[in-house]
Amino acid sequence: MFNQKPERGIEFLQEHGVLTTPLDPHEVAIFLRENPDLDKKMIREYICKRSSRGEDEDGGPSVLGAFADIFDYAGLRIDQALRLYLETFRLPGEAPLNFLVMERFAERWHSTNGDPSANTDAAFRLVYSVIMLNMDQHNHNAKKLNVPMTVEDFVKNLRGLNGSEDFDQIMLEAIFHSIKNEEMVMPAERTGLVREAYLWRVLQRRGAGNGTRYRAVPAHHQHHARLLTVACPPTWVTQGTEMFNQKPERGIEFLQEHGVLTTPLDPHEVAIFLRENPDLDKKMIREYICKRSSRGEDEDGGPSVLGAFADIFDYAGLRIDQALRLYLETFRLPGEAPLNFLVMERFAERWHSTNGDPSANTDAAFRLVYSVIMLNMDQHNHNAKKLNVPMTVEDFVKNLRGLNGSEDFDQIMLEAIFHSIKNEEMVMPAERTGLVREAYLWRVLQRRGAGNGTRYRAVPAHHQHHARLLTVACPPTWVTQGTEMFNQKPERGIEFLQEHGVLTTPLDPHEVAIFLRENPDLDKKMIREYICKRSSRGEDEDGGPSVLGAFADIFDYAGLRIDQALRLYLETFRLPGEAPLNFLVMERFAERWHSTNGDPSANTDAAFRLVYSVIMLNMDQHNHNAKKLNVPMTVETLSRTSGG
Repeated sequence: MFNQKPERGIEFLQEHGVLTTPLDPHEVAIFLRENPDLDKKMIREYICKRSSRGEDEDGGPSVLGAFADIFDYAGLRIDQALRLYLETFRLPGEAPLNFLVMERFAERWHSTNGDPSANTDAAFRLVYSVIMLNMDQHNHNAKKLNVPMTVEDFVKNLRGLNGSEDFDQIMLEAIFHSIKNEEMVMPAERTGLVREAYLWRVLQRRGAGNGTRYRAVPAHHQHHARLLTVACPPTWVTQGTEMFNQKPERGIEFLQEHGVLTTPLDPHEVAIFLRENPDLDKKMIREYICKRSSRGEDEDGGPSVLGAFADIFDYAGLRIDQALRLYLETFRLPGEAPLNFLVMERFAERWHSTNGDPSANTDAAFRLVYSVIMLNMDQHNHNAKKLNVPMTVEDFVKNLRGLNGSEDFDQIMLEAIFHSIKNEEMVMPAERTGLVREAYLWRVLQRRGAGNGTRYRAVPAHHQHHARLLTVACPPTWVTQGTEMFNQKPERGIEFLQEHGVLTTPLDPHEVAIFLRENPDLDKKMIREYICKRSSRGEDEDGGPSVLGAFADIFDYAGLRIDQALRLYLETFRLPGEAPLNFLVMERFAERWHSTNGDPSANTDAAFRLVYSVIMLNMDQHNHNAKKLNVPMTVETLSRTSGG
């Protein structure tokens, strides 16, 4: 509504309690600045209208003043502050309004920086000069008519305008070069890489003061790779990734040139980049970590990226097959046997050291790793199956006898490894498709969790994020499949979710109610069917739990008028067409609204009559067939109807 008619949008938000009545100009100002979906032209229209300027007949609140005052320009040069201000709306085309908007800005900048200019008039002159400079340097029509200003011209034009003195020359020169190098323009007017780079600088300016400066993150930091992608312009990371996927060495050099990776190269930093960047080609990662220079074997004894790559994994507490799955999710194994051996040797050393020497030595660990890879091929490679009968668990244990130094490996561990590989092939996630891929990726996430990721932990029913946590904590395939089943046959869908541990057994009506309300993919008609069926109403033979009651009770209507509460309730399902069920559903709603609002009506029967009157009023006012038969109700008619 705001983007079509600003005043109506604000009124609507007041009517629904999003904005207060009477209007709080500070609250409106924050809404205008922080809502990214508002049309910048309409923001201009609204803050520049007479009533928003505090000039209407009844001396209304000044939204324009509040809008200017919510910005904190402390420590910012005037051009930096102006960029921040002009990101949020379009300047008016009319000179008087333009002057008014800039005057408010100048006052705010002047006050938040300890009076850096002689007075607010001097600050306004400086602001206006910056806007003129921006036009002079970047407006093509202006360039055709005049030779663009030089820094000397800009400084000269402002002489004596800071009261009766000059502005600081160093500051003026810095302003000039800033505007010359980067046009001051709305982000929406930019396109492609220019827009992306500009938005990056916008994010920097919106940071906590130090956002305009890249600060290197310690290479050992646990979130180094994530911080790396946040702290560097996305175009550099993206371009470097694309280059890496064509020619790895060139991609790494590009990222060094632009400060994303350090010079000289830090192998640990590169290793994290290779593991954590999901857009890198797994084959190219293999190519890079296996090349001679990355292995620490080049002539000048360069850093070993392969060693660092193997060492960034923490395999503590993991069986060797579990650790190997984690390792092989990040790159493709080399086809050449010598390189394959080298990569696996580094892995075996790391697994052996992080688990307190579980095997006799690293050679024994390497033999075990290689046996696991051979077992995977034996169990899942169709060509191998055609030539040989797949190994049994006894064969696998027998083949490894005496290879743990001069002793045997633990038999229970070997049997667990065998069954794990037999039941689930060890393969790159990219090679999987459909539900198989989705289920595999879920298990990948579980393995990457901090130990408890593989166990579903029920969240207390009263937890504020219960429903969101529910969908996060359960495998997506189960929730998705259960939702699809529910939309065809509700009872079967609920049973499926119970079978897979998403919902508890016996059924917890509160848990089901949250699932029904919070899952946006459920069919609203089917929700109605389910909560209105006899067993959900607590009326079956064995006195089962009342899902309908729990569904009504999960809403909090405190402080809401009955029509506001009813809107909230009816967003989640369709009302039944049958009058008895309709009455039952509304009766439960009326009871809940009545109890959460401190008994605002005489009793629940009175609340129910009021609810029913609201539903009838809605039909009377908006149902075209009803309008043809009757004159729509007036407020007096409604009072008489609900009063009876």
